[in-house]
Amino acid sequence: MEIQPLTNAFVNKDILRLSACQALFMSSSSIMITTSAMIGANLAEQVQYATMGAGMTFLAMMLCSYPMSMLMGRIGRRGGFIVGAITAMSGAVLVVISILKHDFLLYCLSAFIMGCGMSCGQYLRFAAVEVAGTLYKGKAISYVLAGGIVAAVLGPNLARFTRDLLNVEFAGAYVGAALLYMLMILIIFFVDFPDVKNKTQSTFTTPLLQIIARPVFIVAVVSALTAYGSMNLIMTATPLAMHQHGHEFSKAAVVIQWHILGMFVPSLFTGALIQRLGLVPMMMSGCLMIMLCTLCNLSGSSYAQYVLALVLLGVGWNFLFVGATQLLTNAYSEAEKSKTQGANDLLVAFSVAITALSSGWFLSKLGWLFMNTMVLASVGVTLVILIVFNFSAYRHRSYAD
Repeated sequence: MEIQPLTNAFVNKDILRLSACQALFMSSSSIMITTSAMIGANLAEQVQYATMGAGMTFLAMMLCSYPMSMLMGRIGRRGGFIVGAITAMSGAVLVVISILKHDFLLYCLSAFIMGCGMSCGQYLRFAAVEVAGTLYKGKAISYVLAGGIVAAVLGPNLARFTRDLLNVEFAGAYVGAALLYMLMILIIFFVDFPDVKNKTQSTFTTPLLQIIARPVFIVAVVSALTAYGSMNLIMTATPLAMHQHGHEFSKAAVVIQWHILGMFVPSLFTGALIQRLGLVPMMMSGCLMIMLCTLCNLSGSSYAQYVLALVLLGVGWNFLFVGATQLLTNAYSEAEKSKTQGANDLLVAFSVAITALSSGWFLSKLGWLFMNTMVLASVGVTLVILIVFNFSAYRHRSYAD
């Protein structure tokens, strides 16, 4: 396939299609994020299990991330995305059934199946690099992630307006999620992906243990873990924390909507900022944003503070995660792509699964203030790592050493 130059953000039609897929994928994800804690609270016997459904989704994403990357290496991006979307759609339908039956165990199983399929969505950003070419990889990643802007409006509002559609709370939202995955499958058919290459089979590649020992890989993964882990811990618990502080579900849905806007609106200019300010400085600014989020949460529990904190959290995630994704592309050759991306997303999904599974327990047993203090400390450590790495990278004049 001849790759078109991405001289303009919206010239490359395949980037637009991948961005649309990202919008649909994230809309479904935001439905899960907005509703999962409340569904868990309705179905589970004890409140500390309220985030179990989200945890099972992210656990499945962790377990399936590496196999999904290897599958795409064999059958191509299109086949992998279609397999994933069909699986996620099936899981969404089962979630509807579990809610109608008021079956918590079936809900957890359905959320797990949905997560298995959702693991494919994490590779949309890497597919963007392949479609656009490495010269524009920062912008391509940003523009595809910008599809989340649509998700910020579509997902939470779909959850709100379909809340009682089937006369059982939140069942209708997952009918909508299934339809979103169906539409994603249709769009994927029109994306012109590069042909599957046999380099991974015919060319010698560095063993995975040596790849993950590279400083650039370690820093990229630590940054991605921090971005997704801290964001997910706070984001998943926020609807429950707001409920505990007397805020209505509709307000929590709006807060999540602002959070998702914070996650993806910056994608319209993150790539340009990286080119102007530098990759690692942008990642450091992301750490600072997340730290400001925790300080905002520690200072009070008003509706405005929740909105401001979650917007800061979203922007911080964007700067740190987009930067970590671009940094990771310096850690491997073309022949090492599938296994390196798979290892990265396996570790990221692990952090997401652990934080989703534990956020309800942390909130119930240790409290909202403790959670935010813990995130503040962990992000501070990552900031120090980035400062040291930036100094070392400048000294060696490369991020790929």
